[in-house]
Amino acid sequence: MKIVTKFNEDFKYYKNGVLQFLNDFHLSGETIYSGTRNILKQKEVKGKGFIIKYFKKPHLINQIAYKYFRESKAKRSYLYAQKLLSLGIGTPKPVAYRNKFSWIGLDKSYYVSKYQTHDFTFRELPEMNNIEKRNSILKAFVEFTHQMHEQQIHFLDHSPGNTLIEEREGEYHFYLVDLNRMRFEPLNFDQRIKNFARLTQNKDVIKVMSQAYAELTHNNSAEVFDCMKAAVDEFFSKNLKKQALKKKLRFWR
Repeated sequence: MKIVTKFNEDFKYYKNGVLQFLNDFHLSGETIYSGTRNILKQKEVKGKGFIIKYFKKPHLINQIAYKYFRESKAKRSYLYAQKLLSLGIGTPKPVAYRNKFSWIGLDKSYYVSKYQTHDFTFRELPEMNNIEKRNSILKAFVEFTHQMHEQQIHFLDHSPGNTLIEEREGEYHFYLVDLNRMRFEPLNFDQRIKNFARLTQNKDVIKVMSQAYAELTHNNSAEVFDCMKAAVDEFFSKNLKKQALKKKLRFWR
């Protein structure tokens, strides 16, 4: 088995400990998420926190594709994090990635980032009791998203759990995670509005976001709201049908 590891030398003081964490991933560290496609673990090395995202073995076609034709999810996460930071967009600092290849193709891959302190994610905002605070965060989040769009960043997984939010001295700071699905391209108005579609179905939240985005882009707020609401409805309708189809397929197994 061939193993390729890339390490960010900005973290060389922690290198031995981080590499040991990679080597012992399945035996050490605190599991903070375990799903069908990946596992997240956290561990401290010399007093600093690190996160490893383990991408499970892809299906056969992708094993071959990730070896010969495409970058692995781990490598893309690492490179995209570097790109985002160079453009002034927040994301946990990239530390390393590792690809393990069998003779067929990619077997497993890992992405390591510095642990990013945060107070909540976007997911908690719709249910926040303090409406004034919620709206302030939403407006700041929209400014952050607009900044991404202006920098020609199309974050395809702009969903509720993929933005960490840190409150610091009365200001809000945003950090993107789960970076492997991203394109760097100019976005037209339709693409920009659709980029909000995954976030929430809460009409009040959509209204605040659409008004803030209309102000930033000098568009009519009612028109932006209608477009954003339509994009949200379309996305969640398709997602509902997709989940129903998956259930049917699982039933026949």
